[in-house]
Amino acid sequence: KSGTTWEKEEILEDASGKRYFISIKFPVCDNKGTIHGLCAMITEITARKKTEDELRTSKERLSRAESISRSGHWEFDLNSKKVLASEGTRRIYGLPEGDWTIPEIQKIPLPEYRPLLDRALTDLISGCCAYNVEFKIKRPDTGDIVDIHSVAEYDKQKNIVFGIVQDVTERKRLEET
Repeated sequence: KSGTTWEKEEILEDASGKRYFISIKFPVCDNKGTIHGLCAMITEITARKKTEDELRTSKERLSRAESISRSGHWEFDLNSKKVLASEGTRRIYGLPEGDWTIPEIQKIPLPEYRPLLDRALTDLISGCCAYNVEFKIKRPDTGDIVDIHSVAEYDKQKNIVFGIVQDVTERKRLEET
């Protein structure tokens, strides 16, 4: 195949038993499809592999913490109108993985809470008041009604709202009884 390379990652161990990760790359052929000899590039990638492992562990712990606490985090990019929703937020809201927009997410709360949520967001962005609201949603996947508590802050420089949500349905039911 024209202009392709072959790559493989390996683990090497020195005489003392210390392990190193390396990446081996070499061209299979040039852009014309001709092999001109063997030339390899070997790169020591131990630090990268360690960082990747730490990131994977951190993501697993965050997911576990969100599951246990019935919480999640979210981000509204007010410039692009895109929403970043953590695994915990998607679980609470009943959302599959994928891309979401602010208008799509704003349809999930029950209609009677829309004015409260719109006012809270406007007040947060204007610097008037903190965003700390309780409301109900109807999950799109099951139709279940869920009580939500959400707190957020606004980053004026990035024009991003970052918040957390928590499913407080059980707490609300206990309070009612």
